[in-house]
Amino acid sequence: MTAATPAAAEAKADSKLYRGYVLFILVVVYTFNFIDRQIIGILAVPIQAELGLSDRQLYREAILDAQPEEVQDRYQYRHPKETLEFFGIEGDDTVIEVWPGGGWYTNILAPWLHANGGTFIAAVTSPERSERAAQALEAYQANYSPYPDLFGELQYTYYDSQSGPLGEPESVDAV
Repeated sequence: MTAATPAAAEAKADSKLYRGYVLFILVVVYTFNFIDRQIIGILAVPIQAELGLSDRQLYREAILDAQPEEVQDRYQYRHPKETLEFFGIEGDDTVIEVWPGGGWYTNILAPWLHANGGTFIAAVTSPERSERAAQALEAYQANYSPYPDLFGELQYTYYDSQSGPLGEPESVDAV
């Protein structure tokens, strides 16, 4: 056996000190991460009370604020909050969006309806009508099908010059 040198003993002590430092930093980062994730839940009730918002209004605001900046830039022209309020769309409604195109309102309506027990139905041109209609439907579905936790399982109804009604009478709350 060889005797430990003072340099080896000092290195071992530094190693323990360094491991303790790293562990402390990791605990601090974890704590901030946990607090960051909880802060909205903690502050939601006082914010909601101060602003006089219902649960649905608060969630609607969160959905609108979570949209990408280029989408929010169009709010001044599209007025999504005012539109939802004007049409009286509630979170548990069944809503048909006719010809959703690029999905601007789908991005707002589908998450809100999904989170509140509602149903979103996209009314699109029948994919059997033309190759272009089939491609448009495929592109639209590709935007939403990978994210069922956010948008829910979107439903579809198809229309063309020979189709009948988009749904049964009284089966939807808003079109």
